[in-house]
Amino acid sequence: MPNTKSLVFHHMGLLTDEPELAALRMQQAGYRLGPQVFDTLQLASLRMCEGPADSASIELVTPHANNTSLRRLLERRGDYMYHICFAVSTFTAGLAQLSLGTDDRIVVLSEPKPALLFDNALVAFYVVPGLGLVELLECL
Repeated sequence: MPNTKSLVFHHMGLLTDEPELAALRMQQAGYRLGPQVFDTLQLASLRMCEGPADSASIELVTPHANNTSLRRLLERRGDYMYHICFAVSTFTAGLAQLSLGTDDRIVVLSEPKPALLFDNALVAFYVVPGLGLVELLECL
């Protein structure tokens, strides 16, 4: 069994073009809303929603007009949960735990960069077969 301390579920990301409506719905579901911030490196408005006990945290993500990759996703699919985030001690440890071996096809989408929403902790995005879009947050 892998060492689960190197990979800890952190949150799910909801891609939305209607952040006010999404925030209202999250509040109705019993979530507490954090402040909305605009991250210039991510080119997106972001807001964490903390749920009741034993609930997954949800990050609301609204892309800026210049964030063409997320804009395309919204155009194709509309609002949806588009990423899962794991907290990791290091990116290397997290990727090692996600990997199934030498022929694994994990694709790097973005190199590590500071995330304003997480006090400038480093984040990186990967496409992981079987999981989809995965964000790793280096904070353990």
